[in-house]
This record gives sequence, structure tokens and C-alpha cells, in this order.
Amino acid sequence: MSTIDQFESVFRSAIKPSYDPQPLSISKILWVSDLDEQDAEPYARACQEYLTDAGSDLIGEVSILPKELSHDLNTLIEEISKRSPDLIVTHRNLHSDASFGYTLGDHIEVLTQVTHVPILLCPHHSHWRAELLGAPKKVMVLTDQLSANPVLIDAALSLVRDQGQITLAHIEDESQFNRFIDSISKIPELDTEIARSSIQAQLFKETEDFVEAIKTALLEKQREVTVHSEIQMGHTLRTYVSMVEVHQIDMVVMQSKVEDQVAIHGLSYPLAVELNQLPMLIL
Repeated sequence: MSTIDQFESVFRSAIKPSYDPQPLSISKILWVSDLDEQDAEPYARACQEYLTDAGSDLIGEVSILPKELSHDLNTLIEEISKRSPDLIVTHRNLHSDASFGYTLGDHIEVLTQVTHVPILLCPHHSHWRAELLGAPKKVMVLTDQLSANPVLIDAALSLVRDQGQITLAHIEDESQFNRFIDSISKIPELDTEIARSSIQAQLFKETEDFVEAIKTALLEKQREVTVHSEIQMGHTLRTYVSMVEVHQIDMVVMQSKVEDQVAIHGLSYPLAVELNQLPMLIL
């Protein structure tokens, strides 16, 4: 490595990330359910309290979409476009059999693909009572690109109660990492073990630095929120589910799409299915 390359590496490694919290502010919330309006009202009220109890700017009025306007998918999409909500609140297995098995139902699958509106996905109404829905004390952000998705952190901070806790779960894709290292192992000029340990250390360090930037920003903003981080290799469904269980998480925040794709992102779908008793904010 040339002296110039060494200097550039040292310079670039010294650059520290920053984080500027941007709390969510949502004024129009649309409650979509397969319940009759009189049965849906308690859930809609509970969801509004759920959001406002978090102590954030999520104080928008909740309007209920009549179930006859959500049964047909094309009509549902048209209504969402017409009403332009800032947040959709709905439940798993919308207009489908809750006992169907490991699925979210066609309506939820389509919503996560065709709309860019954030979705607060609640358990099916047969699995929870509206009066038990309280603002979350422990929120987890699940991602493999923490620093590239500050909006996930903004959302978690907007939803968690004061004196609550957010856990930032950054999981590097182990299979992709091993594939990359396997390619390095075939280049005689490169030491495979040094590359493995150095690259992994750098990946973790970049995320750890960003977590420290988040903590510093929250301290400056005087937010009474505890920040934990889970940074590791893995990226299997069991890795994520285990983290949620260990930390006794009340809500999960995750991304549903990747750039230039409409399909629900990576493990987001199986996670949403597996964690069927937890509210999940899908961005």
C-alpha cells in the first residue's frame, strides 16, 4: 500500500458519523380493518392513545375506513391514494382467515408492496384486546444497514415512551460476508484470515460509531431513552426472533422495501409472520 493510500485510509477512518433526530409528525392516520364500524371504534381509539401515549408528535386524528371499502384490493388502494394518510394502522390477516397459517394475508402483502405509506401492523383482533394496547416501553430497530436508515431510528424514538428503551439490532449478512471472504481466499496476494478479521472489525466499528452518535444526539436533545445495540453476524430468521425474545420487545420497527424493488424486503415478511403477537411498524 502506498503512503497516499495509507494516509487516505487513516483520514477516512477518523471521520465520525453524525445523527440528527427527526421526530415523526403524523396528522392523518387511517385505520383499516375488517370489523364493522362499531366494533372497529374501540381499536381505533386504542391505536390513537397508543401513539399519543408515546409522548411524541404522533397526535393525529384516526379515521376509520369502512370495511366495505377495504375488502376489494383495488378499492382499498384507491381510497388510500384519495385520503393520503401519513400512517396506515391495520392488523394481520386483514379480510382473511386468521387461522390460515404462516401468512399475513393477501391484503397486507399487497399494501406493503404498492404503498409507500408507513404501516403500523397490529396483531389480528382475535389475538388482542384494545384496552391492553399501551405505548411501547421497549422498541427494537431491525436492519442490516443501521447508518443507512436513520428514519428507522427516528420512528423508534418517536414511538417509545420516555424512560423507555430502544434496541438497535444491526445484523450483518453472514452468508454474503463468507462469500466475499471466500473470493479473497482465492487471491494469493491477500491473507484471508487478516482480511476476515479486519473487515469484520471495520464493519462493526462503523456501526458502533453510529450508535455512539445516536447516544450523543439524544443526550443533547435531553431524551430520556436508553439505547442498546446488538451488532453481530447472522441474518437468519432465528437470530432476529431470538433478539426480540431476549430483550422482551414491545414493538419492532423495520424496512419493508429496498431501493428499486417492490417486494417486501428480505426477512421482513417472515419476521412479520413469526412475530405475530407484536405490533410492527413497517416503513
